[in-house]
Amino acid sequence: MNAMPIPEPPMEEGTQLPLDALSLIFAKVGVDVLMGAGLVCRFWLHAARVPDVWRTLHMEMEDNKALRSETTNILRALAKVAVNRSAGQLEAFAGYSFVNNDLLMHIAERSPSLKSLRLNNCWFITDDVFEKVIRNSHLSELRSLELVNINIGNKGLMALLDNAPHLDSLYLWNCFKIDDDNALREKCLRIKNLTLGWDPYDDDMFQEPDLLCLN
Repeated sequence: MNAMPIPEPPMEEGTQLPLDALSLIFAKVGVDVLMGAGLVCRFWLHAARVPDVWRTLHMEMEDNKALRSETTNILRALAKVAVNRSAGQLEAFAGYSFVNNDLLMHIAERSPSLKSLRLNNCWFITDDVFEKVIRNSHLSELRSLELVNINIGNKGLMALLDNAPHLDSLYLWNCFKIDDDNALREKCLRIKNLTLGWDPYDDDMFQEPDLLCLN
């Protein structure tokens, strides 16, 4: 027996926008919706739960004062809520230092449509778990990966290259555990846009690096 569709809540007094328009606005607002906009009324909460709102999730704290004021645990919880609300439709995620092994696994296991992943200064992510996440998840749609200051090495990177057949853009910066050897170069031949850069003397984590292209 097919489940009955859940009716939309009635528009409350003061609400002028239809659901589709409000959801489109929330999609532009992004994660800030979880920090108050969805609590205004039942209609807004319903709009904030539409999966289309969560196709893109950017949680890079240097660009968001509200995120910088939250604790690491709250940021992880907010990210999990957003991923769950996407109902498998998340296509792009960008996160900063709060992302750890558990959150990465949560994203990978629930985001079969993920095409772009950007992780910056995520020292809580370890190479063994990164490899496990890549091998055991369904990131076959991943097209672009950017890793900056991440503790992954050849093991995790090789797993990625073996399990992301559509990956065509790979940007690595200050991933010091990666050894640029012949086996890795051979695996990377199919990547159209591959860049590996490092600067052990650079203390400015936000500086745009000079990059060494591998192919």
